[in-house]
Amino acid sequence: MSENSNVQTGVVADSSVETIQQLNYVLTQLSSGTKVDEARLKKIIESDTADIIVAKVDGKIVGMATINVIQKLASAKAELEDFVVDSGQRGSGVAGILWEALVEWCKSKGVENLEFTSRSSREAAQRFYAKMGAEIRDTNFFRYKIK
Repeated sequence: MSENSNVQTGVVADSSVETIQQLNYVLTQLSSGTKVDEARLKKIIESDTADIIVAKVDGKIVGMATINVIQKLASAKAELEDFVVDSGQRGSGVAGILWEALVEWCKSKGVENLEFTSRSSREAAQRFYAKMGAEIRDTNFFRYKIK
C-alpha cells in the first residue's frame, strides 16, 4: 500500500467478510441497490486485467474504485467504475489520493487513457474530475443489455 498522511491506498487482495462489508458500506453511498458479490470480487482479485483500488484510514476502507484494462489494437485503455469516497471523508483529500493511486496503477499496466462515465447530476464529482484534468469526450455512450 502507498501511504500519504493517514491515508493508505492499495489493491484489494482478499474476499474476507470484513472486506466485503467495508466495500458494501462505501459502495452503497454511490448506488443504494449495489452490493458486492463475493464470487465477482474473487474474479476481480484473480484477474490479470482488473483490480479494486481502495483508500483506507486507520485500516478502514473509506474509498474505492474498480478498474479494468481493455486491450485495443492501437493501445491499452482502462475503464473506471465505482469511484466513491465515504461521505464522512469527502473534502478531506481522500479522493485525490485515490485518484493518484489509479493513475499509478494505469501507468504500471501501460495504459494511455482512463475512461469513465459520470451522471451529470453528480456535480461535485464533475468538478473533481475536471480538477484532476479529465475532459468530457464528444461521443455517445451506448448500452446493449445481453439477455
